[in-house]
Amino acid sequence: MIIAENAIDFTNLEKEIFKICCEQGREMLKVALEGCDRVIAAERDKSIYRHKGQKKTVIKTVMGEVEYSRAIYEVADDGEGKRYVYLLDEAMGISGSGFFSGLLSEIIAKASCESPYREAARSVSELTGQTISHTAAWRVVQDLGELVDAQEQESAELAAKNQGRGDLETKILFEEQDGVWLNLQGASRKKHGASREMKLAIAYDGAKKTGNKIFACSTRKYPCARGVSV
Repeated sequence: MIIAENAIDFTNLEKEIFKICCEQGREMLKVALEGCDRVIAAERDKSIYRHKGQKKTVIKTVMGEVEYSRAIYEVADDGEGKRYVYLLDEAMGISGSGFFSGLLSEIIAKASCESPYREAARSVSELTGQTISHTAAWRVVQDLGELVDAQEQESAELAAKNQGRGDLETKILFEEQDGVWLNLQGASRKKHGASREMKLAIAYDGAKKTGNKIFACSTRKYPCARGVSV
């Protein structure tokens, strides 16, 4: 076998092109966000929101950190005293600098389900344009867990009052339940031991008969989980 002396180093070529694509993606996202901010500024109720200049912030994405500017507004006295808001942040549903995008958070959460936080952080950093630490990965998972828990608590309270917000009614509801044992880390491991069970369930909204057997089925599944924050 003869190998050319000037053989292409495909791995480094791939890394370099990926880096360039991430750089271009960050710039495109910056332009898009600042464009949305200008549209919001033009369409806002000027009798309520007084433009007070621009402020920079950072959002962490799969392409890396994107720094952009958006307008800050002083809100007319509404009984709460003087306060300031970022209408773009409100439109995006974010708050504070250093926010993790939904896509990046999803990738981190999935990686953390399959490996320790340190390993998850390393793999995410290698496969995206964003460098994160294991503590950042842990924080993202905790924030997502708190959000899901709050949503489930609210849904449970409404269901107990027969005030569910669902848009589907069914005569048959089948629920399949199981448990998954999670390996704990850090303070949770000291408090609860090496592992702890998290309850999982999937609900089906119908059934069909095949021969002499009836199988639960649904065009949609409704997964849910209840357990300990780890």
